Amino acid sequence: MVGIAILGGIVGGLAVFALLDSGSDDVSRERGTVVTVTARPDGLFFTPDLDMWCNDFHRFCIPRFEDPHDAHAFYLGDTHDYFRQEGCFVDWRPDFDLSNFGELTDEQREGGAFRGGCSGSTFLPDGTRVFGPSPRNLDEFPVQVVTRTEGGREATFLEVDTTHLICGEWSADYPPGEQPADVCELAPPFD
Repeated sequence: MVGIAILGGIVGGLAVFALLDSGSDDVSRERGTVVTVTARPDGLFFTPDLDMWCNDFHRFCIPRFEDPHDAHAFYLGDTHDYFRQEGCFVDWRPDFDLSNFGELTDEQREGGAFRGGCSGSTFLPDGTRVFGPSPRNLDEFPVQVVTRTEGGREATFLEVDTTHLICGEWSADYPPGEQPADVCELAPPFD
């Protein structure tokens, strides 16, 4: 079992977290493992001023959620096969301006975006592709909600399985039958 405790805060408008190993059996610093995200002592996973929590080592981000069962862990590999094989990733940009996109709601325009560093592809906080050459929404790692009793108290954890991906839905720009032969796989580990 992998255990991780999170400490965090906001520095210059960016979410900053430190991952603390919770035991000697912890293998969380290995790629392709199950990462356990621990709630804060108050039972919440996010502080009021945080909308996105990212784990740079395992290359995923979890947007704010009300119910842990609604949590998503978006893989930060670009969904365009060429850029993924080149080792390109998307970054969470909380201040990215989407005000020029007429098809979005006001809430979507103000929520920040994931942005591909090589492709320029842009995705909403819910992983939906807005524009760019990437053919589908962001891929996700499976997330499982686990409740355990520790020290006489019930605690809720999210387990993010970074060993395989759930492919994002194809963009409407690529109707069935016209979808490229992209493969949903992890990018090479360019460390």
